[in-house]
Amino acid sequence: MIADRTLKKGVELFQQKQPEVVALYDIVHLVSRLIKAIFESDPRWDAYRKACCVCANYLRQSVLAHLKPPTPKTKARYMNYDREVRWAVRAVRALWLLDRATCGYLSDRQKERLPAQMMQERLGWLWQYREAVTLWLEVILVGQKICQAIREQGYHRHSADAVRSLLDIPRQEASRRLIEESADQIEKMCGELVEGQSLPGSTEVLESLIGKGKRLLHHNNTSLTRQVLAIATATTTITTELVQAALTTCRMKPLRAWVKNSLKPGVHVARQEDLIQSPTETFLRNQLAAAMPKV
Repeated sequence: MIADRTLKKGVELFQQKQPEVVALYDIVHLVSRLIKAIFESDPRWDAYRKACCVCANYLRQSVLAHLKPPTPKTKARYMNYDREVRWAVRAVRALWLLDRATCGYLSDRQKERLPAQMMQERLGWLWQYREAVTLWLEVILVGQKICQAIREQGYHRHSADAVRSLLDIPRQEASRRLIEESADQIEKMCGELVEGQSLPGSTEVLESLIGKGKRLLHHNNTSLTRQVLAIATATTTITTELVQAALTTCRMKPLRAWVKNSLKPGVHVARQEDLIQSPTETFLRNQLAAAMPKV
């Protein structure tokens, strides 16, 4: 939260100098935080997650390992609740197999991998969460629908109305609360947008480009600064005509000169230049190399 407040203050200071700048909350983060508040206000959620951890330990090396609950993610875990809820829904469905196993209605292959007594001992606790699982699933699906709407349409003057149009669908009060709170916050953010204006609602495309840049950095072992132009190429389709036009417009020699003058060396380049191999290290390496027997 401290980091969020610091970022918010930084944006506000920047807006004082640039009043035309609009601050928008990434829709995935916004919805995820609201879902987090809803789930954590339900005492059954914390008990359910603890029971999942215990269950996973029992099932990990057993014949029921394929039914093991997912491990909660420690980083941004409020954005990964859907994994845990999906497992709960499908695991409750798996308990239907328990009834079939008890009645002897399983195939021979299912009987081998689904021993009825073990399923009852290790998964029977899920029955008490049947109603909660239905509630949690609806909240997750409604949240995904809100994110989908903003991803596709972006933020605009009528975004809040578009989100509120979902209010007739949910049966659970928690889902309607998610819609109302999302719409209220979106309305505050989009109040100053003009009619017809649409702004991106998520940074996912930018984050994917940054990830691609990191992969380029790993393969080329150079500074990220020098990969900026390579990252830009990921936003277009490379064709023969485009390459020919680029080579005609800008030769490699002027490009290298521009890179040298405009893009300063990053941490990796500076480390390679400043932390060079010492004479002592060189001497020891040469001695060890000479002492190795020839094959």
